[in-house]
Amino acid sequence: MGMFDFLFEDVVEKRAAAPAGPQPVRHKSPSFSVVLDNTESGRTTGWGTDGLDLRGIKARFAANAATGGTILDGTQFVGSFTATVSAQSDDVLSLKFTQCDKALTKRLAAGPAKKKPR
Repeated sequence: MGMFDFLFEDVVEKRAAAPAGPQPVRHKSPSFSVVLDNTESGRTTGWGTDGLDLRGIKARFAANAATGGTILDGTQFVGSFTATVSAQSDDVLSLKFTQCDKALTKRLAAGPAKKKPR
């Protein structure tokens, strides 16, 4: 056992702790197009009423950086939002909503839309 090994054991235990509350539901489909204020655009890999995860964003953001954008379903406007960056990996940017317009709030609360039978 090394001299500072006791420090790392605590960190491992904290990471393994169960989340405090229920995790928000994330939907994979439909996949929306998102255009951020900095003109970067990407597709959602997951979304929910609390935020969304985007793929295709090349810009790097600091943790808790504020941003905003517009969400489109194909060419149809869904809504606009402001958010903070909750995490970013090499290929996914996770945003937590701070404010959404009424149209976006309504659409996100509806969950995945069911396809209409032909």
